[in-house]
Amino acid sequence: MGLVLLGGHELSEMEEWVRQLFDKVQGSGVGPAVNFQDQGLPFEGRVLYLAPAVKEHHEVTATFQLPCLRNQYTSKPDHYISHLVGHEGPGSLLSALKARGWAVELCAGVDDDGYNANTAAYLFTVSIVLTEAGLLAGPGFGLAPVGLLFQYLRLLTSIGPQEWVWSEVKAIADMKFRFLEEEDSCDLVTRLASSMGWVEPQHLLVADHLHEHWQPDKVMELLSLMHPANSCYRIDLLTKSFLQLKQALEQQPQPNNVISNNSNSVRVFIEPWFDMEAVAIDLSDELTSSWLDCEISSDLALPPANPYIPEDFMLKEADSTAANGHAHQADPTTVADAQAANGSNVLHKQDHQQLQD
Repeated sequence: MGLVLLGGHELSEMEEWVRQLFDKVQGSGVGPAVNFQDQGLPFEGRVLYLAPAVKEHHEVTATFQLPCLRNQYTSKPDHYISHLVGHEGPGSLLSALKARGWAVELCAGVDDDGYNANTAAYLFTVSIVLTEAGLLAGPGFGLAPVGLLFQYLRLLTSIGPQEWVWSEVKAIADMKFRFLEEEDSCDLVTRLASSMGWVEPQHLLVADHLHEHWQPDKVMELLSLMHPANSCYRIDLLTKSFLQLKQALEQQPQPNNVISNNSNSVRVFIEPWFDMEAVAIDLSDELTSSWLDCEISSDLALPPANPYIPEDFMLKEADSTAANGHAHQADPTTVADAQAANGSNVLHKQDHQQLQD
């Protein structure tokens, strides 16, 4: 059991309340924490699932089953990968997808909840909102963008983990914690109590933002699992064109370059929770081998270093005359004129009142 009490009273008084109310709880703190690692992975891999979308929408999601990473909370190797895969700058996966007219949005990483991050597995998802062209490109079924995703993962593997990238991730996380906004009280105590079983007491408040150790071997271990020939991933396509794709599957000969030649490789079923029709397709070895063997596209690369991550958070002091209140600056000064600032004047005026407060 984990218990977190948040209140405006003295700590000694709150501790007394806790001891009075909870000291008699049987078995408190006794026995190992619940663990589901021996239950196996949540789903069968190398399967494409098709499902209908309610809105005019096409979204393909690749989900990778990674081992439990709770004991890696001080290094967060998955954050290194999600930072790069989810990047939007030059050389990024999203930039390459947009250049081909295949996608408009991308997000990547492990959601911080009990379903996606638990003792059985960590589910690393890459979700891509597709255009019509992205849905139909290549082998169809939204698989061409997935192929480009595997190219980018192979690029990260071939280049190897870069400490400067992890240092940027750490700097951003440190800054977020430094200026963290106050969290809803109920959400805060729930989150902390659920983390008490695997986070060291001294790290409880900062665990979600903590980056203490650079472990490139752990990054490589995860990248080796995110491999097209591996069986740890599934692909989900949520699309408004579900009926058209289902009809195309029924009409085309099997096997082909997408569908496995195994028996019962295409299965139509009713999804039990939402009572909707869906299709499961076993992916062919030919398709996964093509993702493995193709050349990495020349427009994929690591992002450039970010020069805008701040390191010094100290307020700049006003000049001594202004600070004494004798001669405050009346008008702003021009820092850059319109020609130097792409058509905009950049002005500056010191806020002396805020510095005094």
